[in-house]
This record gives sequence, C-alpha cells and structure tokens, in this order.
Amino acid sequence: MTTDELRSWLKEHCDTIVMFMDYEPYLESEEELAETLGYWFDGSDWKTDGQRFVQLGADGTGSQFAAWIRDGVAEIPVVIFGSEGGRGVVAKSCEDWAKIIAHAPSVDEYGDDDLAEIDVGFNFLLDEDENDPDELQEAKDALADYKQAVEARFGSLPAFEDLTTGLKPMSEEFGAWIDSVLE
Repeated sequence: MTTDELRSWLKEHCDTIVMFMDYEPYLESEEELAETLGYWFDGSDWKTDGQRFVQLGADGTGSQFAAWIRDGVAEIPVVIFGSEGGRGVVAKSCEDWAKIIAHAPSVDEYGDDDLAEIDVGFNFLLDEDENDPDELQEAKDALADYKQAVEARFGSLPAFEDLTTGLKPMSEEFGAWIDSVLE
C-alpha cells in the first residue's frame, strides 16, 4: 500500500475510525505538515537530510502521525511526533498501519527507552466504565465495521503482536535521526 493509497483509505474510513479510536485521520499538504514539524523541531532544518513526511493524522493531544520517507530506503514506516516530545515508529508500513488501527490501540508517548509505543491495553472510547452504554455500543459497532472493511481489503487480520514485532529498532533509528537534527 502506497502513502497515497493509505491516505485514500483513511479518508474513506475517517468517520468510522474516530468513533472507536483517539486518532483523527486528516491529510494536510506536505507544506502544511512541514510547517508543523518546523515547530516540533524547534526551528531546526530537518528537511536538508533527505527525509520527507506525509501527514496521516493526529490524536486528541495533537501528536502527529506521518509516513516517513527516506531517500534510498524502500520501506515506509508510520511514525509519531508526540505532542510532549515523544517519538517512535508505530507501524512498519502503510498497510500495517491500516491493519493496526483495527486493533484500536492508544499511544504511550514515553514507552520503553522513551520511545513512543502503541498499546491495545487501554482505549478510553471502548472503556465500559468511562462511557455511556449507547456511546460504547456505537464505538464497538464502528470498530467491528472497520475490522470488516480491513478483512475485505487485506484478508484475515493479523494479531496485534504480529503487526508490531520489530518496531523497536526502527524507532531507535528514527529517534537517533531526530536527535542528530536537534543537536
């Protein structure tokens, strides 16, 4: 799945996704995202390093999700620029991100080794203690609809652990690149 295909997928399923996950797919232009990232990088010139990002959305705290495109590297992981400075890789590929969303994860901006992680352990939109029964049922129905759409497009949904295994080395690479820009 290319970044354009993922953006189209997210646009098509946006109204469903926001019902069950603290993630709003919105699709700024690369120029608008570059301006936002200019603030995140505290004015450092990150664009001179052969790195490019394609906007994929944000969560309720303002953390930004983007596809990370690097000169000479075929794989395009999905990364998070956390609202509080956390950062990490949340999916190995665009297709994996579409599938991971079907598990309704939340983001832990400062997980192991201060790298952002996604986790299915808590999603406030699906918490029975936090929600009105009707709203909770709407969230569960939206999640079921999204899962059905994922399986119709990609086949059987892999386990969350299968989709997220191996993210740490990519997150470390991403973090090291960010640190080099901020030095």
